[in-house]
Amino acid sequence: MFNLDKIQQKKTKILAAMSKAIKEQDDEAIKQSMNDWTDYVADSVISQAEQSAHIVDSAILAARGIRQLTSQEREYYNKLCEASKANDPKMAVNGITEAFPLTTFDTVLDDVKKTHRLLELIDMKSSSAAIKFVKNKTGKQTGVWGELTSAIAGEVNAEVEVVDATLFKLTAFMYVSKDLFDYGPEWVDKFVRDVLAEVIAVSSETAVVDGDGNKKPIGMTRNISDEASVVGGVYPKANDNNAFQRLDISALEPANFTVKIVNTEEDPANMRMIAAGSTSEAATAGE
Repeated sequence: MFNLDKIQQKKTKILAAMSKAIKEQDDEAIKQSMNDWTDYVADSVISQAEQSAHIVDSAILAARGIRQLTSQEREYYNKLCEASKANDPKMAVNGITEAFPLTTFDTVLDDVKKTHRLLELIDMKSSSAAIKFVKNKTGKQTGVWGELTSAIAGEVNAEVEVVDATLFKLTAFMYVSKDLFDYGPEWVDKFVRDVLAEVIAVSSETAVVDGDGNKKPIGMTRNISDEASVVGGVYPKANDNNAFQRLDISALEPANFTVKIVNTEEDPANMRMIAAGSTSEAATAGE
């Protein structure tokens, strides 16, 4: 019989170690936590596959995380399964010419947003490599009411700013147990999605909250004002005099907290972010 509490504790411990390693940029610890997480997910997926071996109802399987694959996804995973049985699996995998299905990655992002409230709030999206944002710097403006036959009045002075989104990549690797391939492409897909989802979530949450901007996102605890002294691509921590007050995350593991946004005043631009289980608060002021 499985002890669900112990299983959950093991998962929490692994993800906490991964979060700590990422924040401290400890390559060896990141590698070890990735190995531990991959082993954990592999054992979990194989256990679920064995318990579901007699189930053919797609609705029941879907409730257990097994989704209907596209033809491209099925072809890709089938080739991985075939490669695992080759005399030289590594060479066989390197010989697969098909790219990792983008639809699988889109599903991973959807899974991440469903289980990680913070990443849902920032509205993560899959996009192309070149992105620009057009930003209104003038604010709201109004027209002038008058008689139907009166002259047109009320000039609108719109000023916009084009912001280039600097792109960096988040990379990770995983190994797949040969035993897992025996259960077919659907279960391999579940394994891949489960591993990627938490790795992306933990890494993204850490960066969103406290990323220093050096080849990673600029976190919410950083000073992004024009007066901020950026050295080597690193943005300084915000202080109490900045628009964003410092959020103490020392006692929090990003993978294990949720946030909610509430209005501090009637103006919806003035928001407060509260980390569940903590008295830490962060206030943001609208532009």
